[in-house]
Amino acid sequence: MLVSQCVSDRCYMQFFENLSGTIKLLCLVVILWPYFAFADDFTEMPDDIGRLEVFVECSRCHSMQIVNQQGLTRSAWEKLMVWMVEEQGMTVMQEEKETLVVDYLSKHYAPRAEQQQFQGRAAFR
Repeated sequence: MLVSQCVSDRCYMQFFENLSGTIKLLCLVVILWPYFAFADDFTEMPDDIGRLEVFVECSRCHSMQIVNQQGLTRSAWEKLMVWMVEEQGMTVMQEEKETLVVDYLSKHYAPRAEQQQFQGRAAFR
């Protein structure tokens, strides 16, 4: 078994060595792309309690850029969680974990202050 594995590994190495430099670079980019894409998403998130849980739960299906664009109230985040479970097949979280996730999202991905001020002024006109 060890001999066949070594032969197999040599075949892969020989195949890789025969590829051109451009194709080798492309292979490395394809293999490493998910790591770099998700690493940037996580490092750009505000450092606070619930950060890891939000990243793990949300990035299973989409990038954190989608979360960043939402700007929702706590109530809207709670409704979105229900919608994602019922309509998108998201796994139901334990109550403590869901509270932690919603707390983080409603604190760091709430409506922008500028949007609230603009909407408030528009209501008085």
